[in-house]
Amino acid sequence: MRKVSFFSILIIITIPLLITGCNNASTNTNASKENELQKLRSENEKVKEQLNESLQSIEVYKREQNVNKNLAGEEGYQWVKEEEWDKILVYKTDLPNEKIQVTDKLFLKNIYFANLMIQQLDPLNGPQSDVAHYTYEFIKGNNIYKVNVVGRDIIEFEGKYFTTNKYIYNLGKALLPAPKFIKTDAVLNKIYESGAVHGDNRFNYLYVDSFRIHGFVTFIQDGLDKGTVSILSGVPGNVGEVEETFTFYYYGEKLIMTVYPNYISIKDGTKTYWYKIDPNQIIFTVLTAG
Repeated sequence: MRKVSFFSILIIITIPLLITGCNNASTNTNASKENELQKLRSENEKVKEQLNESLQSIEVYKREQNVNKNLAGEEGYQWVKEEEWDKILVYKTDLPNEKIQVTDKLFLKNIYFANLMIQQLDPLNGPQSDVAHYTYEFIKGNNIYKVNVVGRDIIEFEGKYFTTNKYIYNLGKALLPAPKFIKTDAVLNKIYESGAVHGDNRFNYLYVDSFRIHGFVTFIQDGLDKGTVSILSGVPGNVGEVEETFTFYYYGEKLIMTVYPNYISIKDGTKTYWYKIDPNQIIFTVLTAG
């Protein structure tokens, strides 16, 4: 009985040990497989990161190759070198039946793209800018080049998008009627918001740079604040010779600024405003600086 009991006890003790040994072996195998799987996952993540870095490097390289790339000499883009057009039409893109023909000679001679470095962009997705969309039709002989301005520095031509002069949109702002929500009689505000300006003599060139146009108003307003410019209630007696006459284009309106040695006059429709300026203050620096 004791032998039987001993062997019975031995069997009872041995069986759990064997079972435990099997379980331990299975656990070790599963743990090993889990470690290998984790390593594969880690290596896979590293490969993904390397692939993403490579793709990003390729995109950066492509962009760098296109930066400051002038397309003027490439086939289909020679028109950007044109320096004088037979006709230019401008209209809001969504109002093609309300085209305005540009008749001012300076506009016809000075609206061209040869000096613009054009970089091609990927197709746009959604609204890109607060700038109203304008369309220009540049006509030379039998050729018509249709350019859509879709942002402050983005144009679309024949289904392709390009970065270009960020002030090119101002041409539409200069020539087309003002949106209904814009209401102002303040002459300095009109000049500030003008889309283009040119002089008649020394500065006989079309400027569409907003920062230069803004400079005229900044000059006057800073002078008023500092006391070097003052508003006159009437026409002064002896204004002297005209130094320059500027024409500002504000939503189809023209404002004429005449600069004298000590005075400035601004004509807005039937009204004329006069300012006395310090003779040491030179307004022309707004067009020559930078």
